[in-house]
Amino acid sequence: MSLNWSYVGPDHGQTIYPKNSSEFQRLYTGNTGNLVYYYATRCCIAFSNRKFGFGAKPEIINKIGNGLVFSLANQLGSHTDLGKRGMRLEQLDVPVVGLGLGAQIKEQTEDLSFIPQGTVEWIRQLTERSVSNAPNLTIRGDYTFSILEKLGLADKALPIGCQTNFINPNANLGKTIIDRFNSTGMKKISTAAGSPYNKDFSKLEGSLLNLAINNKGRYIVQHPMDLINVTINYSKEDFKHSFERILPFYQKLGFSEEELVESIENKFRVFVDPTQWMLEHQYSDIVVGTRIHGVQSALQAGVPAVCLYIDSRTKELCEKMKIPHANAKNYLQGITRNDIAEIIADWDYENYDENRLKLSQQFNSFLIDNRIKPSKNLLMLSK
Repeated sequence: MSLNWSYVGPDHGQTIYPKNSSEFQRLYTGNTGNLVYYYATRCCIAFSNRKFGFGAKPEIINKIGNGLVFSLANQLGSHTDLGKRGMRLEQLDVPVVGLGLGAQIKEQTEDLSFIPQGTVEWIRQLTERSVSNAPNLTIRGDYTFSILEKLGLADKALPIGCQTNFINPNANLGKTIIDRFNSTGMKKISTAAGSPYNKDFSKLEGSLLNLAINNKGRYIVQHPMDLINVTINYSKEDFKHSFERILPFYQKLGFSEEELVESIENKFRVFVDPTQWMLEHQYSDIVVGTRIHGVQSALQAGVPAVCLYIDSRTKELCEKMKIPHANAKNYLQGITRNDIAEIIADWDYENYDENRLKLSQQFNSFLIDNRIKPSKNLLMLSK
């Protein structure tokens, strides 16, 4: 029998209009890719109407009595200490489940000193607050699982990739994607835009923008705020400040000031509604970029897409979910249409569909073991 469960995390089921740049960053975390991630959590679970932010008081939660489902992210890393920033789990009297935890480090390592002890203890407390002996924590891939093994926490963890993999209930999604690619080709190439400040991949980013410009595509911005500011253009001051910051980086890639302004006006896009974002992908023949959730939003819309992974986090997600992917380091001088076509040609879409079905079934069983009601969407896919 299912319990009542509440969602913990930013709630974007009802979009709030941000009045300025600072409010945008506060509401939408400064990276709109996170919105697709949180949206996916709510697509997979039939929640009660209650929801809480990360700062909710445990005494209020205990009084209501609902179990808590946390939308976690790449919080297993040096950049986050959940012991300081996470909810005080030791004060909770209700069961807890965590979804989507992943490790974040540039290169995979056996040295775990990059993880704060407060984070380790927070995860331990989460795993102790389950309704059964079954796992109550899903994680992103095999590398994260190996870390939890070393920490003695792996018996409560299930590696299934990311819940964005289960937005679309079509069990033959890979076949749908490859059929679309074979029928449309690559007349319209859009980009899940990265960052001009990443010097290691600056030439790659320049080639991606050029592909969008020369192939009737979009340059879909998620982060950093400077790119968001010039795209939305809240005010002349915001635009001027951010434009002056990004201009030198794009000039080094061969774009004049006039060309960058024209690209911003005609190619740059920002989305805060995941559904509208996925609908926008229908315009494109293919989406390519270094942003995993930008790529996933396209794939879940049935649109061909390629993730160029830049770190251990995106690498393990790509490998676990078997989406079309390649190492961004292979294209440090830029990527071409032929490169993209080769990546798609090498993609085993049948293996993707088989793997996605298996992972969805594991996730469905995980929810049931934790007495959480799966959504109709997830049930449709997993059956």
